[in-house]
Amino acid sequence: AYKVKDRNVRLLPKVMDALNELMEDFYQATGISDVNVISGFRSIQDQQSIMDRQVLAVGQTEASRWVAKPGGSEHHTGYALDLAIYTDEGESLDFTGEGDYSWINENCSKYGFIVRYPEEKSGITGIAYEPWHYRYLGEPHAKLVTELGMCYEEYIDYLKGYPVDGEHLEAL
Repeated sequence: AYKVKDRNVRLLPKVMDALNELMEDFYQATGISDVNVISGFRSIQDQQSIMDRQVLAVGQTEASRWVAKPGGSEHHTGYALDLAIYTDEGESLDFTGEGDYSWINENCSKYGFIVRYPEEKSGITGIAYEPWHYRYLGEPHAKLVTELGMCYEEYIDYLKGYPVDGEHLEAL
């Protein structure tokens, strides 16, 4: 139902299971199988290499808008992944989450994923819009983030309103 860049793309097993279900349902709904998982877990060294290349290409300020600091990337957790498009004709394209692919964004929370860096939240996340970057939170949390119209940073602050000795948040 989808492609994977190479054997080096790794995710935690529960994230992989949710991704498989999401992509199988996307394929069933659309008949499209050219979504390509291009990145999952990254070591700190891998992240440093990405940052170094970006700094050389666009400078430190611009690189910091797009690339997380080594040691601070969600890719270090195994809960984050990046998508692209790789057609059967061998054409590689950016994933925008638009058009036929909007189904993924509209439904990803049902599988435990969020679009991690929404365009309208870049001032809060500190990272420019990345329609290709997904974060696994688990189904109840991803649904709440989506229903509340929050980014992950806002949701973490929201959760602080539910201390262990206070009112409990119910997410079903």
